[in-house]
Amino acid sequence: MTTVSERLDAAGAPPEDEQRGISGRVVVIGMFAFGIFMVGLMYAYWELYTRPFRGLQNAIAAEMPGSMPRVIGGRRKPSEARHPETLRIVIFVKFDPSDDAESSVQREAVAGRLAELAAAHQDLSRYEVLEVHLLQLVPEKATRQWTRSGSPEDWGLTGAHGGGVAAEGAAT
Repeated sequence: MTTVSERLDAAGAPPEDEQRGISGRVVVIGMFAFGIFMVGLMYAYWELYTRPFRGLQNAIAAEMPGSMPRVIGGRRKPSEARHPETLRIVIFVKFDPSDDAESSVQREAVAGRLAELAAAHQDLSRYEVLEVHLLQLVPEKATRQWTRSGSPEDWGLTGAHGGGVAAEGAAT
């Protein structure tokens, strides 16, 4: 059996086969590079995911402050053609959207205005379904919600052709 002192070479270092292959500095630099790469990848994904709807989101946020709008579009499962192309608008409201007696007029007005904004900022001819979700967050209780879904024609937006980028104020 050899002792530790017998395994050291003349300079006091362990033989090459016992030395580590990667220094700590290289590992730390690699971790930072990986982190920067992942942040860049997440930014690119989010940019591509939200860009087509950013004009509509900004218009909703400007008209309804505090609503935290989220707009997404496409098929629920892109690999399956049986799911319709859907434009989904989700906002938070201060009133109870699920209360039929008190808020039916208010929620219909908000939903109608969201549909008008969608027609102004998106090309609705691409979508078979327009969904509007109104949510109210209540502390320590279940979220109250109301949803209306229908074709753009059901919303009274027959022939609605939003200008997309042109409707956002860019020159064409």
